[in-house]
Amino acid sequence: METRETYIDLIVKLLKAEASLDEKQELLAWVNENKANKKLYVQLKDIWEATQASTSHSFNSQQAWYQFQEQIAEKIDDSKRQKQRQIYLNILKIAALVIITFSASRIALPSKTEVHRPVAINEVSVPFGSKTQITLPDGSKVWINSGSKLHYNSDYNDTSRIVNLIGEAYFDVVKNPEKPFIVKTGGLDIKAYGTTFNVKSYPEDNFIETILVNGLVTIVNQTSNKQIAKLEPNQKTIYYKKEAKIAFENKIMKPEKTPEMEKIITINPKVQMVLVQTQSENFTAWKDQKLIFNSETFDEIVLKLERWYGVNIKLMDKKIKDERFTGKFTHNEPLIQVLEVIKVTTPIKYTVKLNDVFISADK
Repeated sequence: METRETYIDLIVKLLKAEASLDEKQELLAWVNENKANKKLYVQLKDIWEATQASTSHSFNSQQAWYQFQEQIAEKIDDSKRQKQRQIYLNILKIAALVIITFSASRIALPSKTEVHRPVAINEVSVPFGSKTQITLPDGSKVWINSGSKLHYNSDYNDTSRIVNLIGEAYFDVVKNPEKPFIVKTGGLDIKAYGTTFNVKSYPEDNFIETILVNGLVTIVNQTSNKQIAKLEPNQKTIYYKKEAKIAFENKIMKPEKTPEMEKIITINPKVQMVLVQTQSENFTAWKDQKLIFNSETFDEIVLKLERWYGVNIKLMDKKIKDERFTGKFTHNEPLIQVLEVIKVTTPIKYTVKLNDVFISADK
């Protein structure tokens, strides 16, 4: 017979998006067994979401950790603390997901003339369903989107300003002509010179997208070390990865699929890059908790909703993948409310089971 602690472990795995299909089904059956089980699941999920919300605008991992501990402690009766100690420790696993910052020492080879100090790597990891904002040592600000990682060396700003990105981030860079700000991602070096811009570079996407709000950005191919693009405000580049040749060809062969407010300026087949005139707000509003869809297909919508809400979404009918939706949500609306609005103009129906959402065509 499974213990209560076992199901708490399953809830932790679900919130970390690590639960298998069998584990999700097992947990769903347990939650539906009685009101007490359902109450525990809802409490833990609410605490997780509340902790995420409290750290969405400012980066303070220590404060988030203590806050989570205090909230959990309040739910454990004094007379039962010893008995439930293991449950408490299991629940605290969730807190580790809020923001993970760690250092890994990396020591350079010593020379005869100088002594090298250990260089640590600072990493900020943001789980799906959350966002955070940090300030770098030079005063530059970074908003990091869900499912993303940003890391930089501890000697950042000594001789250079380099960060590495996996996922999506919005940068507000302090101007320093002597030290260009460089974002390394997916084989590209994105160089900024006192600039505000957004970079989207998720591993599962076919492309890397850079949008300039103001200032100046140049993009350099790391392999050839050649500049392949220079952006002006309200322009974006879509750089298709080598393995995404078909996606690139579809983009240039089917211009009718480009949203009305966008206009292709140039196409560079040699490096599989498209330069587009656009409205930067549509791509940077996420940092202000605004969810915007601009004539996007359901394939694109599903990815955005999964990252935004930290859920798994399955499209049950292939024919709805190419359906398009345009809409703006400006008050951090719950997922159910967003789906209900989409239903008004799009023939869909949906079912929600824990962290899984199933969308099908409404016949």
